[in-house]
Amino acid sequence: MIGLTVWFASDNDGTWAAILLGLAAVQVCYFALVCGYQVITTQRMLRRAGTPPGKLTITTSGADDGQHSWAWADVERVRAYRTSVPHLRIYLHRSGLRRRVVSCRSTVYGVGLDDLIAAFEPFVAVADPDRPLAPARDAGGTTTFFFNNWQLAARRRRNLRSSWQIPLMAAPAAVGLGLAGYWPVGVAVVVPALVLMTVTSRRVREMDRLLALGKNGHGRLLLTPGDLTLAGTDVAIPWSHVQDAALVRGEEPRVTGVICCPDPAHQGEPHQGWAHQGNEPCKFAHRKISFSIGARMYATTIDDVAAAFGEHVPVAARD
Repeated sequence: MIGLTVWFASDNDGTWAAILLGLAAVQVCYFALVCGYQVITTQRMLRRAGTPPGKLTITTSGADDGQHSWAWADVERVRAYRTSVPHLRIYLHRSGLRRRVVSCRSTVYGVGLDDLIAAFEPFVAVADPDRPLAPARDAGGTTTFFFNNWQLAARRRRNLRSSWQIPLMAAPAAVGLGLAGYWPVGVAVVVPALVLMTVTSRRVREMDRLLALGKNGHGRLLLTPGDLTLAGTDVAIPWSHVQDAALVRGEEPRVTGVICCPDPAHQGEPHQGWAHQGNEPCKFAHRKISFSIGARMYATTIDDVAAAFGEHVPVAARD
């Protein structure tokens, strides 16, 4: 793209084509450099894995990540960043004019961000403004899992950023090639860009749908001794209506199941005279609703969710 920009710039009639291709080339070069930097950084992390420089050691006097060491007395503050790359930033007291900052990515050490925070908190306060509520259980046996939207929000921001970055890079290149008379090449640039925009837009809509579950205080999973209330609803579902509950492992562990009325008479066609528990009609008659509770939707592990379900209904284990 740089070569095409220079070529069109040398042509008196290719000024606008050169400008547009130059805009696209600058962006492509920037992201290429970012990707190259990330590859180099990741390779360094992989080389450190399993070696002394790849270990984070925390003691009562301070900490050492293999590259930097610091005493707790030198720590000014620590903050947790719940982004697409969750990490802790340790801000050390200034040494002259330079502020020292150390970043600790939880994924580098194979643990969650909350585990990393728990290791630091006995020695130093950790600011975590986006920390979700931990699960709660009252004396009556009701367990509440609170919605964890920071991971979903981070994924949404990443896909939303791609939604405008793709056309910002592809549109100038396609128009510039078209002005230069190379419109087939411009079309070849637009087609994959449209495909990528469609994919990222679909992901953004999916994240929006999941994040909507957490609005207006509905972002909780409520398990009482008598019924289940899913996130995004206020409908209490009797445990007798929760069927085929299973813990599904895989890339995205989840608890799945089906909500339907256990009365065989309600599995067929609707009938005006059918009722459930006295004279009240069953809300779930003639319906079969599937649910899936993802591991990242709540501020806990999927094993804890499955164990809470297991107190009320059988939960099968599936690969």
